[in-house]
Amino acid sequence: MNILKGIWTGALLWVLIFFEVSILMFGFKLSASNGVGYYAVHYFFVIFLVLLCSFIYFKGELGGLKQGIAVGLTWLIIGLILDLVITIPLFIGFDKIGNFYNVGMIIGMLEGVVLTVLFGLIFGKKFIEEERPHYPRKFVSLDDLKRQVTKTTQSLNRMGSEIKTKKKKKRK
Repeated sequence: MNILKGIWTGALLWVLIFFEVSILMFGFKLSASNGVGYYAVHYFFVIFLVLLCSFIYFKGELGGLKQGIAVGLTWLIIGLILDLVITIPLFIGFDKIGNFYNVGMIIGMLEGVVLTVLFGLIFGKKFIEEERPHYPRKFVSLDDLKRQVTKTTQSLNRMGSEIKTKKKKKRK
């Protein structure tokens, strides 16, 4: 896992979710106390935000289950740290921390990790196939390589001789 890329994309995800929640709360007057409506809209937008950050992270990176889990947990830890440093002291207050980490918040955190794992499986594999050269999976001995080069050279020489012969026949 690329730790620096994981940290900055996790911070980006946190900032994007922070703005999304702020727009829902202050722009559309929705809040967690409104119930299901807020969470339905919020979880819907979180899918796209995680998709965006996963796209950014996995571009050129290896994908897979382990990688997706590592990235998802890294993003979760980054989000928790930023919540503890910014959101709770400035907007919630430590006396109401129990209200902040409620069932809806935990579901959102799990959603982020699960989506990151899924997108890691999808994006990582796709980007690797598109951008990285394909190398043989098995190791080839030097003797095998020499034989293959010799065969290829002989084939090319034969093809060259055949072309010269055809050209001579056409001239006659």
